[in-house]
Amino acid sequence: MFLIPPTASPRSEQRCGRGAGSRRRITGTGLSLLLLAASLLACSGQRPPMGGGERPPEISPQERALRQCRERRSTLLGQLRELRRAELSLARLRSAPMPPTPGRPIWDEEKESRFSQEDQELDRQTYQRDLARWQERDSARWSAWQQRQTPEIVESQNGLNRLSRQLHGTYPQLFTAPGSIEIRPQELARLSRCEASGH
Repeated sequence: MFLIPPTASPRSEQRCGRGAGSRRRITGTGLSLLLLAASLLACSGQRPPMGGGERPPEISPQERALRQCRERRSTLLGQLRELRRAELSLARLRSAPMPPTPGRPIWDEEKESRFSQEDQELDRQTYQRDLARWQERDSARWSAWQQRQTPEIVESQNGLNRLSRQLHGTYPQLFTAPGSIEIRPQELARLSRCEASGH
């Protein structure tokens, strides 16, 4: 199929017939040279070029491979940082100590030695009753604290497992064993190496 080049309409030809005088007025009004060029091309039946810039240089296969390697490396290192943050967060939750229960009774042996044997026996009975009540409160607090901690621990563990599965699926040789989050340093170094050849 042959394409017929566009031609200017009679009205366009009339506008173009004003020629240099119109161009002089356009220039005098301070319009941009781009609009002037578009007007002249319209008069000649041509369309102005789209974009107005040169084509970017072609990227060689080696350069494209190098860019892809660097993008993969950046993604991998970001995933590993996220994995370590999740691991540390889980460890903190598991090792977090419960705040001590206040009011634990104390037996002062030196002080009690100043009393008679009968008074010491009465004080010891009182101490044992108070200690039993305190231990009961402490046990209840521990159970409540564990119930509050458990959902956070489970959520943190699930997040760590999810990140581990993603990395194992993409880089199974990166870890020392299936399900482990211990990394092989040599494999990480290999995956992080991006040379001009794209490897």
